[in-house]
Amino acid sequence: MCVQSQECRDGVVTTSVRHWKAEEWPLGIGEDLEFTLVYEGPLLAHHEVREKAHHKHSIRKYFHPQLRTLWRQKLDHWLIGTQVSKTKRLWNAGPPIVEQIAANFSTGPFNFVPLVTEQLVIACKLDILFLHHEVGLGRIIQGGDIDNRLKTLFDALRFPKKMDEIGGWPVSEDEIPFFCLLEDDGLITEVNVRADTLLTQPSAIGDVKLIIRVTLRPIQMFDFNSDFA
Repeated sequence: MCVQSQECRDGVVTTSVRHWKAEEWPLGIGEDLEFTLVYEGPLLAHHEVREKAHHKHSIRKYFHPQLRTLWRQKLDHWLIGTQVSKTKRLWNAGPPIVEQIAANFSTGPFNFVPLVTEQLVIACKLDILFLHHEVGLGRIIQGGDIDNRLKTLFDALRFPKKMDEIGGWPVSEDEIPFFCLLEDDGLITEVNVRADTLLTQPSAIGDVKLIIRVTLRPIQMFDFNSDFA
């Protein structure tokens, strides 16, 4: 993955812009599916987290209701039936598509519904506004701290394949099924991050606010991924 970094200075560091790109963004086919996820709370660097799985799953739980709302607003026909394509289907006739996906991504008592999967052949771009309480942004950039925090975020955005990645959290009634963004964080095609200072008072050390703009686009057009074009 290619990485570019730029710091904007005016006596002190005020903003930082970082760019990761795994491959070429596919040419536009129709309109992209775009939406915004928001997170506010602790985001610890990957090496700082003692209870890594517990912390990551708490972030995953924060995104779950937002993604459930997205499904209800944008992909409601996937929730109630299998009529997703005219001539070619990725899923079988029978239960609603969301139930079939959940059955394919089960971990212990959890049934996850990732939106971006390898089967769908779609590219995923994240544009992240990373707001934090560090006095100078040079501090968060030194030692790759922002990269390590983003690693925690990316792990929290993906489907956990093993129970020990869930950190002992029980299944809540409103997490049946459990919605997440990615089958695997390797499916992220491009990431753009702009870091800036969060001027509100922190409620805890390490708290951040993230505004994540997600863009999905087919890498290759099929009937079954036409909802993303």
